[in-house]
Amino acid sequence: MQITRHIPNSDQFIRFAQSLGPQTRHQFDQFDHMTPDEMLKDTNRFNFFGIVQKKIVGYGFLQKVTHKNKTLSLGIVVGDTHQGHGYGQKICENMIVWAWVNKYNKVWLGTYEDNVEALKLYKKLGFELEGIFVDDLDDGRAIYSLAVFNGYVGAPKRTQLQTKWLML
Repeated sequence: MQITRHIPNSDQFIRFAQSLGPQTRHQFDQFDHMTPDEMLKDTNRFNFFGIVQKKIVGYGFLQKVTHKNKTLSLGIVVGDTHQGHGYGQKICENMIVWAWVNKYNKVWLGTYEDNVEALKLYKKLGFELEGIFVDDLDDGRAIYSLAVFNGYVGAPKRTQLQTKWLML
């Protein structure tokens, strides 16, 4: 699989978005809020495409959350017929390395509690649980807030407040 930051035109991205099944769209709801064209034009979003045989098999993005702390939000979706082949992991690894090379300090994401395979992947990639949002959604699902921190293998850098919280 080749990972690229740019695609020649948005038609291929639109076809990829339209090919996603209901369960995949349920887990990755970005297309409910923005069109593929809007995603490509968003200057606060860094796009990554997984390409196999000239076809998009996965899409990921890093979006600026804060400028002060250099935090990015991560989103990832792999096409239904390409899930379970390691494409999501490769795209995520590429995005995290890109974030560190570009001097970002934190990559954050939110995922639903029923997205079990994604939770396993994020744990494998070094993401740690920051919190759980309960009863925030109409469908009753909880959202896990996860983050990975630059330069710390196995344990995130703890601020004084985080350390104080852990000692309570």
